[in-house]
Amino acid sequence: MITTTGASGGRAVSHVRVQGLKLNLANKFSNQAPLDYVAFSFSPLPCSWATYGNGDGDAPFKATILDLDLAHATGIGAHPNPTLNVFVGKATEFIDYSCPHVPPVHMESHAYWNVISAFHGGFSFTIDDWDFGSSSFAHKTYAKTIFPGGGSISELTTFDLRHTPE
Repeated sequence: MITTTGASGGRAVSHVRVQGLKLNLANKFSNQAPLDYVAFSFSPLPCSWATYGNGDGDAPFKATILDLDLAHATGIGAHPNPTLNVFVGKATEFIDYSCPHVPPVHMESHAYWNVISAFHGGFSFTIDDWDFGSSSFAHKTYAKTIFPGGGSISELTTFDLRHTPE
């Protein structure tokens, strides 16, 4: 989830997810799935607004296991520490709003796309420092906040790897 708050108090929230992406030998440990745009909200002050995300997104989320690290998977309590490359996908948000004394405005935003790439140095990044011992096989959470120009931008992104024998 991406949250942007302006210095004047306006706020935008993007909630995007991907579920059930299978990575296995049959697909050479690489797969993609459409983004599920769960919600987008935008609240400029003192305006009224309507918002929506673009459903399946403009470009799919992609993941590839680069290395299973099986060398560390032997012994009691041992587990592989996979290296996963992800491409975050791309989504567009649409905003219709009207403010006092100005005509209504329709605009497009790329809040999810731009903010997540700013936090991770691009639209594709590698995850190799998983947390183990949660309800999933491996878990990684990114929780970051920056404070540009008197406002704030926050990211809360969670990746869960589940090992499900077929």
